[in-house]
Amino acid sequence: MIDQMGFKPSECQRHINAVWNIINFLLPDHLPSKDFQIKERIGPVSPTVSQEDLDKTQKTIQPLPQKLFLKTKFVDKGGFGQVYSASVKSYVKDGQKIRVAIKKIDHSEKNVRYNLMEIFFLSLCDHPNLVYYVSSYIHDPKKSKVEPELWVVMEYLEGGTLTTASKATLSDNHIAFIAREILRGLEYIHSKNWVHRDIKSANVMMGIKGQVKLIDFGLCADLSTGPQMCMVGSSYWIPPEMMAHDPHGLPADIWSAGVCLLELLNHSPPFGSEPHGGFKCMLAAATRGLVDQIPDTATPGARDFIKRCLARDQYERATATNLLKLPWVNQPDLGKGIDVVLVQMFLGNVLVYV
Repeated sequence: MIDQMGFKPSECQRHINAVWNIINFLLPDHLPSKDFQIKERIGPVSPTVSQEDLDKTQKTIQPLPQKLFLKTKFVDKGGFGQVYSASVKSYVKDGQKIRVAIKKIDHSEKNVRYNLMEIFFLSLCDHPNLVYYVSSYIHDPKKSKVEPELWVVMEYLEGGTLTTASKATLSDNHIAFIAREILRGLEYIHSKNWVHRDIKSANVMMGIKGQVKLIDFGLCADLSTGPQMCMVGSSYWIPPEMMAHDPHGLPADIWSAGVCLLELLNHSPPFGSEPHGGFKCMLAAATRGLVDQIPDTATPGARDFIKRCLARDQYERATATNLLKLPWVNQPDLGKGIDVVLVQMFLGNVLVYV
C-alpha cells in the first residue's frame, strides 16, 4: 500500500519508528497484535501545567448567569465543541454592546484538564496576534443527565479562519503579511517558553480589518516543566520530531506555520486533496520532508521563508524571531489592501450583523 502511494519501502524502513507512530496515531483501533514489537523511544511525559495553576484557574470559572448573552448565533463547530457569537449586556464600548465569541466545550471529567489548560494559557496572553480572553462560565444542568458545559468567552472577529482564506487566491504580499502576523504571535508565545502544538489553519482567525490571531491553547505546553515527547495536534501539521517521539519544543510551531503557508499557496494542505491525505502528509514529513510541496509559482522570498520553516531537523529550523527579520516579511506596504480582500472573502459573516 505504501509503495502505491509513491513512497519507497526502503525509505519508510529507515524511519520505521516514525511510520509505526503515525499508524498508531491515526489508526489506534486497527493495530496488529501485541506480538508486533518495535523499539519505543517514548520517555516520561512532563505535565504541561502544574496542578496548583490548574486549581487556581478552576476558581476563576463562574456559574453562568441567566440572560447574560443576547442575540446568540451559531458560528462553527469542531472536535472541541461549538462556537457561537453573542452580545453581552454588561460589556459596552462606545455606547454599544460588544459582540463576543463563546466556545462551548464538554466539561466532563475526561476533558477538565485540557479545558483548564486552555483557560490558563489564554488568560496570561496579551498580544494583538492572540485572541483576547474575556471570561469563563460553567453551565451545569444539574436536573438532567447532560454533562456540564464550559463556556469560554473571547473576542469575536467578523471574519473566518485561515482554512477559508486558503481557498482564495492571495497575492504574495498578502501571504507574506499573514506569515508575519502568525510569526509575531508565535514569537510572543515562545518568549514565554510555551509551545502551542496545534498551529493549523483552523486555529488562525482573521478579521475583516486585517487582524490575524492565533486561537485554541488546549494543547499548549510550558516547556519549563520539562521536555515534551508525545504526538499531539492535527495530522497535516504535525512535525517530524513528534512522529519520531523525540523531545519537541518551540520549533514544532514553526513547522506547523510553514505548512499553513503551503496551504495558502496550494489552496489545501499537502496531499489534502488526495485519498488518505493526512497519512500521506505525515509519511512524507517523516521520511523526506515537505519542501517539494512548495509550488513553482512561489516567489523566491516565499520559497526561502517556507524552506526555513520546514527544515526536517528541528535544530536547523529558523526561530520566529529570525524569520521576522527576513526581507519577505519586511516589504513596504505589506498588508495594503488586505482589508478589502478579507471583507470580500468573509462577506457572509460581515452581513449577519450589519
